[in-house]
Amino acid sequence: MENGDIIVIDNVRELLDNQLEVVGRVITDKAGNEIKIKKGQGGKLQDRWDWLDNDGIGQAIKLKVELYKGKYPYVADFEVVKDEFVKQAAEKIQKQTDREDSIESQVAFKGMIELLVAGIIKPDSTEGRTTIDWALGRLNPAVEIVSVIEKATQPAEGRGEPEIKTAGQLFQWIRTKDPTINAPRDWVNLKFGVKPQEILTEERVKELYEAIKIGMGR
Repeated sequence: MENGDIIVIDNVRELLDNQLEVVGRVITDKAGNEIKIKKGQGGKLQDRWDWLDNDGIGQAIKLKVELYKGKYPYVADFEVVKDEFVKQAAEKIQKQTDREDSIESQVAFKGMIELLVAGIIKPDSTEGRTTIDWALGRLNPAVEIVSVIEKATQPAEGRGEPEIKTAGQLFQWIRTKDPTINAPRDWVNLKFGVKPQEILTEERVKELYEAIKIGMGR
């Protein structure tokens, strides 16, 4: 579970503590992963338990994940994904878990979804189509994904500078700028002196993004 993950809710049940008191909800996504939704700061997530119970099944949500004591990830908030393209695409890719290339597929398509949601790329732009075509080569069934893409509505116009926060967003952005870069992490390591074992924090990602923009002449 990472910050910015988009999941499709397949099941919701009560989360009980040792005294059998209800302390939250457990969401199961289409890939079979379980995510706990507790009360949240000031009880703001508790107020949304009813929505999860009554209207959440089949909906796509974007998770805001934070670290407790700097180590333990938990869901601090979530937002409902309204974009029908993103919702359907997320559901389809989460169903690819039984394929041998499922990990590669999910990483590739997750990065594309993040960029589309953020408005960094548009489905019908040159960069968007290149990214989509690259991802489609690793997805199955491709025909269904194409159908979803063709029905996609245009992202809102007038969005400003793209906000790159995660390593996945950075690597996918690099791919849209130069599709010949097949291994963005290796490329970044080589060009910018990043150690292979280095964990790319949000601050480090932003630093690299600015440097790469200059290097690519944007």
